[in-house]
Formats: sequence, C-alpha cells, structure tokens
Amino acid sequence: AIQINPQNAEAYGARGFFYSALGKYEQAQNDLSNAIKYCGENLSLCQATQKLLDFSPKSRSIIGLIIG
Repeated sequence: AIQINPQNAEAYGARGFFYSALGKYEQAQNDLSNAIKYCGENLSLCQATQKLLDFSPKSRSIIGLIIG
C-alpha cells in the first residue's frame, strides 16, 4: 500500500504497529511519525498514532499497552 500511495497514513500506522510488536522500535517510530504526517483530517488516527509514539517501549511493548 505504501508503494502505491506513499502518503497512506493508515498503512504507515499499521506497519509501525507491527514493527513495534517485533521490537523494531526505530522503524516503528519512523512509520508512526509518517502516519501522523499524512493523517490529514483523520483526527482519530492522528490521536491514536500520537499515543503510540508517546509510549516508551522500554517499559512495555506497545502491544501490551493496547491489549491490556
């Protein structure tokens, strides 16, 4: 999806989420930053992505934060 539309915020957000789940925090941060950059008027996507970026992976994984 990113290759077809390099400004696809949802694709960056999803890939960033999965990078985080794999412990690839630098790649996750890059993708989540791009998701915010391209989220446009999708306020809920912007807010959710910002929460993921604000989270510190040193204390728990982002997956753990989301599921509980």
